[in-house]
Amino acid sequence: MILNKTSRGVTRLDLLCLAGFLVLTVVATWPVATDTTGVMFGFPGDTFDHVWMNWWYAHAWDHHIDWEHTPLIDAPVGKDFSQLAMQPTWRWSVIALTKIDGEIFTFNFLVLASFFLSGLTMYFLARHVGAARGAAFIAGAAFMLCPYHVWHSYQHLTLAAVQWIPLYLLALFRLRERPTVPRAVACGLVFAVVMLENYWYGGFMVLLTALFVIVSLIWKARQREGLALREVLCAMIALVVGAAAVTPWVGPIAQRSLEGKEPLWPAMPVYQRAPEDAAALAASPLDYVRPPSNHPLWGKAFAEPRFAQEKTIYVGIVILALAFVGLAASARRGGGTLFAAIFFAMLIFVAFNLSLAPFAVVGNSIAPMFRAYARLAVLAEAALCVLAAMGLSAIAAKTRWGNAALACAFALVVLDFAYVPAQSVTDVSKTPAVYKWLAEQEGDFIITEIPTSRFTNYDRFFQRIHHKRVLSNDRLDQVADLQNLAELQQSRELFGGGDEEGLFRRFTARLAGYGVKYVIVHQRDPFPYNPVLQSFVDKRWDVTLQWTPAQIEQWSKETGALREVKRFDDDAVVYEVAAEPLKILIGAPDGRTLVIGGAEASGNAGELTLDILLQPAPVPEAEAAIVFESEAQIEEFPGLTRDGSKYTLSIPLDNIETLVPLRIKNFIRIAPLPPLKIKIISFTVSGTGALQARE
Repeated sequence: MILNKTSRGVTRLDLLCLAGFLVLTVVATWPVATDTTGVMFGFPGDTFDHVWMNWWYAHAWDHHIDWEHTPLIDAPVGKDFSQLAMQPTWRWSVIALTKIDGEIFTFNFLVLASFFLSGLTMYFLARHVGAARGAAFIAGAAFMLCPYHVWHSYQHLTLAAVQWIPLYLLALFRLRERPTVPRAVACGLVFAVVMLENYWYGGFMVLLTALFVIVSLIWKARQREGLALREVLCAMIALVVGAAAVTPWVGPIAQRSLEGKEPLWPAMPVYQRAPEDAAALAASPLDYVRPPSNHPLWGKAFAEPRFAQEKTIYVGIVILALAFVGLAASARRGGGTLFAAIFFAMLIFVAFNLSLAPFAVVGNSIAPMFRAYARLAVLAEAALCVLAAMGLSAIAAKTRWGNAALACAFALVVLDFAYVPAQSVTDVSKTPAVYKWLAEQEGDFIITEIPTSRFTNYDRFFQRIHHKRVLSNDRLDQVADLQNLAELQQSRELFGGGDEEGLFRRFTARLAGYGVKYVIVHQRDPFPYNPVLQSFVDKRWDVTLQWTPAQIEQWSKETGALREVKRFDDDAVVYEVAAEPLKILIGAPDGRTLVIGGAEASGNAGELTLDILLQPAPVPEAEAAIVFESEAQIEEFPGLTRDGSKYTLSIPLDNIETLVPLRIKNFIRIAPLPPLKIKIISFTVSGTGALQARE
């Protein structure tokens, strides 16, 4: 046992600490608690995607729609959530909470809950390992306010849910101390909550549990204690309960990850993350001791790391110092307190080392689905907070000014983790006029936006308002444009310029191929303040971030590719797509194919261009075979054969994008030529060789 019997049970002082966490939550997220639908904690990005998901879950439930398939985003194909790693507990809680006051309220409620509950669960964990109430409260406050939690709250709703980690640790300690069936079942169920809330944290709990078992067995061996049958049986019960609860959701994801079969649409990898990503999103030793850039006093003195939302993991100098004191104090006390201190010290050592780049690359080769190993810092932070509570308890017990020491420690922790809450929220109370106008337009059509909103996700955020289908700009068209943009950048460096207008023509032709009706060109960023995205978005590698509204207006007039429909002086210009469409075909080397817009295609003036996109790409020796019909005779070229009105095209796919122009054979040189119309009968892709990742 770690605690004595007199310290068990919830007392008035515990309730006072609970009230303290509630006050801290309100202050740390101010003014969210007073305006839960007009502001959001955090900044545009994944937060807006979370809000859209909140809306979609509730909308699908209320209208009896299959939530796993939506036509509203990633048009024209739609989004297939059944192929992605979706968190079930998030969906369940959202469906209930959204009915209270909408999707923005739901987002804010879950963020506020993560603050309050993370402090509360850390408090009870620290109390369980012997910390005094005041020290445990400070540990809870530190875990609540630590930069890891705050910065993930800015972007990642499920990663902000750190509150279940201390609760699972508490369940493990209780099961070890007195193995009973109820405690075993509770331990398995808490593990399931962690896993189903966030698969990253679920994986971390597997690692944590393995370490806990190893340390426990070594401890027993050194104490010359045997392993009781009750302990083994209760451990098996916890394992079975946890596995049974998570397998229906984790099993299919694990199978898809082992197969490495990425969704054909969209293009962003889900199960096969690149080693370069793992290295870039790993932690460095400096990240653990570098204060966050939003600290009001000395934040500007430290350079913000790239991918700040992932690598802002400062553990706190005060907490670190107190943790060393806790280790020393527990060594003198011995017993269960020493076991807890040894375990948490080992957890810090393991989490710290596994979060660094060398292991991240190795880990990516074993489990390529995972990439952001800096997230292991949450385990180190939790362990440090517990050890700090032990150390602070020892300090307070050895001095006559114990309460003053606690007050001083609390003030230092708050100062160490300080940020300005009012600068950590986004005002979402106003809807730009362009989205209100879209909502008034009749019909079912597709829109897209420039600059690309692939990082801010404001296209999805406002889709809740206008309900039109959205082609998000992180689709495969952007992958192809990245290649073209790289060529353009090289041309600029070598020759001082490039075919900017040509890239614009291809971009708009691809939009037409996707069936986009309107393009919204923003005159200004609807949400200009975003310290998170500013840490990693590189405008050089996003074509639409380089184009100014004036350039788009000029090229639209010169090419006729976009036709102005309506201008909003304070926000945006709406253009209608008038470009000649490409016929887009998407294929994967495993044989999956996708023909955008149906089998039929037509082009004016006797010409039509097939745009074949390979995903993932490139793949050595990949080849496409297309069989189509055309009443008009088509000019022959290598790889094209004809049998009456049926044509077979075989073409190597040695790049991300392959453009194939088809032209009517002009025997007598007439002009203009009639439209070229074809009907695609089959489209197959085959490929051999190892898949290679490309940035």
